[in-house]
Amino acid sequence: MRILDMTTFVTLARHRHFGRAAKELHTTQPAISIRLAAMEQEFGCQAHPSQRP
Repeated sequence: MRILDMTTFVTLARHRHFGRAAKELHTTQPAISIRLAAMEQEFGCQAHPSQRP
């Protein structure tokens, strides 16, 4: 895990909103999603549960 990944996770947790986290990190929402998916894969768990049934 890189520092950028952890920063992304903390920022997303603080804002609880992909758009606001992306804006603060000066990146895009898809980039946030990709980083989060990579972290979920690395740790073998779901960091952001989907609201879908």
